[in-house]
Amino acid sequence: MKHSFIVAAIHHLAPDAQFTVVDEQIIWKCDLPQPSDAEIQRVGLLIENKLARKENYPPIGDQLDSLFHAGIFPESMATQIQAVKDTYPLGELQ
Repeated sequence: MKHSFIVAAIHHLAPDAQFTVVDEQIIWKCDLPQPSDAEIQRVGLLIENKLARKENYPPIGDQLDSLFHAGIFPESMATQIQAVKDTYPLGELQ
């Protein structure tokens, strides 16, 4: 496990814990119960997956524009969006 992975997982599992990580070795410096390696691994993977999803989803503006073009929005919202598109055309920048 890499250092940032371990630190992020421990901060999630024990936010008030005092610890140091040296060469993937956790040095526990408080009376709080230390999470197991398995728990750190499990939570670390969940955190990494959450970050990877965030980085790999299309930008929210692109997602919303796709929904607009698919006709998913209520008519009142579609009218507001179209007004913005008409007022500020992108032209060749798309």
